[in-house]
Amino acid sequence: MLKTVAKTSRRCESRLEISDGVWILWCCSGREMVSTVQNISPGGLFVECASPRPFGATVEVYFLVPDGKIAGEAVVKHSQTGRGIGLSLTRILETDRLRMVGLIKRLRNASLKPNPHRPGGC
Repeated sequence: MLKTVAKTSRRCESRLEISDGVWILWCCSGREMVSTVQNISPGGLFVECASPRPFGATVEVYFLVPDGKIAGEAVVKHSQTGRGIGLSLTRILETDRLRMVGLIKRLRNASLKPNPHRPGGC
């Protein structure tokens, strides 16, 4: 009898890859930066950042999106020099969390729509 073994992941929820269009203002160690979001889930995100931030550093995040105010606090889970940082959300108001879930749904639906500007309509 064959058994299917589920592959474990560090994440509780899958991330949605974002090609463009989502920006955040984030503050860490007294510095403010604006970056693009590379991927997102209700529990975290990966943002572009040229210089790494220390593991465990606290980050304030403010999404710059038309969905309404989305702000929260996160912690740096990993850094990739020249690429970006992975953040795990640690604190977010329920109203902002609901807006974030709505943002993710909107982005997911937009990624499923055919793009007439690409060959094959994808």
